[in-house]
Amino acid sequence: MQIVELQGANHLNKGGQLMLIAASEHMASSFPGVSMGLSFRGSDWALRERDGLKHIIYFERERFPGMNQFIGAGLSLVPSGIRRSQNLVRERDIISVLDASGFRYTDQWGPAMLETNADRAVRLSRGGTPFVFLPQAFGPFSTERAKTALKRLVDSATLVFARDCVSLEHLRSVVGDAPQLRTGPDFTNLIEPSLAPDLIVPKRSLMVVPNTRMLDKMGDSVADNYIPFLIDVCVYGAEKGFSPVILVHDAEEDIALGRRIKRECPVEVTLLFDEDPRRLKGYLAKATAVVSSRFHALVGALSCATPSIAVGWSHKYNELMADYGFPELSMQIEDKDAIFATLELWSEDARRDQVRGVLLANANIQKDLAREMWSKVDAVIGPRLLAAV
Repeated sequence: MQIVELQGANHLNKGGQLMLIAASEHMASSFPGVSMGLSFRGSDWALRERDGLKHIIYFERERFPGMNQFIGAGLSLVPSGIRRSQNLVRERDIISVLDASGFRYTDQWGPAMLETNADRAVRLSRGGTPFVFLPQAFGPFSTERAKTALKRLVDSATLVFARDCVSLEHLRSVVGDAPQLRTGPDFTNLIEPSLAPDLIVPKRSLMVVPNTRMLDKMGDSVADNYIPFLIDVCVYGAEKGFSPVILVHDAEEDIALGRRIKRECPVEVTLLFDEDPRRLKGYLAKATAVVSSRFHALVGALSCATPSIAVGWSHKYNELMADYGFPELSMQIEDKDAIFATLELWSEDARRDQVRGVLLANANIQKDLAREMWSKVDAVIGPRLLAAV
């Protein structure tokens, strides 16, 4: 049995789902006989079954590090026929690990997660299992615990792709110019949007994508003013001839934000959400303009050449906008006047067309870089997969 684990991707948010879809689509194309699996963290049994994913019996729990050894020992007593019939996979059966965590390895989440994953990477790499970190954001790393864990993590990895230059420098500040380090773009840019006939958006739609992280990662000043800021964007957009739309890109956390903005906004606002990430990308592709605080909503919009403004909470937003040719369009809520000036320019068709042209050219470059990244991944995991046939 050939099992590749996709670590870090999940069904909890649309960014995690998009990475899961993108990785699964690539593996199905490059290695048709390989099955993908997820651990018990970040999704439930029914969703893994629905998506044809194996159930990897591993619980990523920092507080109970001994639990996995206990469960693994018990699972080994279960007959192999039962394990196969229930799609259960032991950690020892994994051929390779692809980590698609997005933004997990940083001081912002504390050192325990880094240490737990470093322990696992060391354990698997000793058994010859390739451990590849797909493009994602890293850092910063300031505590000695985090730095020590990161060194062990990188030493155990076959490849580590930083999603941007700032992340690469954060890694290099700790591990030096390690030969495993590479750069690669966010690979969800390769997912085709759903453009089904029932995917209807208002004409001249200005899509505003909220993010609860702006309330808990940016301090009280931003938290207190974020929702009024988004309402002001909707009102100004309406004044300039746009149809304001709140696109909820993460129903678990952002739906309350979207409903509040719609309720408190003095102009008519459409609220949109869909469970299918491809359909969400379709909405972004059909938008006239986008103001987003969700990273993967920005990737979806930019890769479809939709003029976009980022209002985010970490360096990954700045770097993403630079990749698509518009670093100046990564802003904060205090840049409201500049955001309004940009929207006023984009109210003119000719101005938007100019922006779309630049975005389209850069989107094609980013997609080529994503394909190049996958070719490097295939080169290191392919021999291991073929040997397991």
